[in-house]
Amino acid sequence: MKTTTTKKQTHIAKVRATHQTQKERVCEILNWSEERYADHQFEVYLKVLNKLHIGCPLIEQRLAYSSVFRGFFNNEWERRNREEFLSIVGVQDGGLCINVNGAIDFLEERKETDDYNYQEYIFLHSADRLCQDHEFLTAHEYIMDLVF
Repeated sequence: MKTTTTKKQTHIAKVRATHQTQKERVCEILNWSEERYADHQFEVYLKVLNKLHIGCPLIEQRLAYSSVFRGFFNNEWERRNREEFLSIVGVQDGGLCINVNGAIDFLEERKETDDYNYQEYIFLHSADRLCQDHEFLTAHEYIMDLVF
């Protein structure tokens, strides 16, 4: 008797597929190419490293080429896309909704425009904002311990 096996998708393959889907949705909303998206993400990546490690070029360079730190940064980026950007885009009417934490939120009525979406996206992923975010900085310290 011959048995057939099906190849199970790995966790990392599922994560990559989810990230790709999110990236495509963000590019559609912002009317960006995937190249522009990647360029923007990498630009913010380098700005964050520079801001966090100003005056320490060796640390900055080591983290810039660390697959561990880059993976952390990409996962954090995708989390912000999912929880803070894609979850609010397209909400036109005011009213109650369930946020990502399962709590009830009130959304004010607003007119969504391409400029609004762009400004919101840039703010959510700004290097200045990330360098002041307690959760991001705590996770950054953990990653520093792994890399060094």
